[in-house]
Amino acid sequence: MRKISPYILFLGLLIVYCFFTLPLLLPVPPNEELADRYDAIIVLGGGLTAGCAIDTSLQSRMDKAIGLYRNSFSQRIILTGGLQLNSDNCFESEAMWAYALNQNVPAEVLIKESKALNTYQNAYYTTALMKRRSMKSALVVTSDFHLKRANLIFKEYNIQHQMVPAVSLSKGRRKYIELTKEQLLLCFHSVFGIPDRFGLDFKEQNLSEVLKSLALN
Repeated sequence: MRKISPYILFLGLLIVYCFFTLPLLLPVPPNEELADRYDAIIVLGGGLTAGCAIDTSLQSRMDKAIGLYRNSFSQRIILTGGLQLNSDNCFESEAMWAYALNQNVPAEVLIKESKALNTYQNAYYTTALMKRRSMKSALVVTSDFHLKRANLIFKEYNIQHQMVPAVSLSKGRRKYIELTKEQLLLCFHSVFGIPDRFGLDFKEQNLSEVLKSLALN
């Protein structure tokens, strides 16, 4: 009888685990009421389409953040997202800026953070920016499926923050891929925490690079 490769067995178990735990990723809306005022609203980058336009996921985040601004929760919006090599070499923050201006948000309200390539870097660079500007509190806007992991990461930094979910518009195969990726990265985070170098030097989207970097260090 032919033996099953341990790698295939591990992959099969991982897929089964992800399948049955996906519902755990769907977040319960925060019970905490929002305070009257925050120093900033942080919008986490969420992908661009060809031609440097924001995709549906990022548009949902931007619309949520703009709504919070118009309801006077803050007078500053931080747009965090760096170079997207697969989207005509555009910067997420630039595309987010253009979208906000098109929605009649004044330019003086917007702050661009253009270095971050992943969620770890979103938190690292935006909290550093906030400290330089003496900002101490923020609403962090991201997609509902991404809320749990983003919250765990932002908790590592010394700012007062509250998560605000934007409803994901993804459907079918794309939604399943997004949830599966989040489950894998939540597992990674729960085991290894925030990596000192990985989070700032690599893209979290490439799981093979994650595993390679762990094996080499």
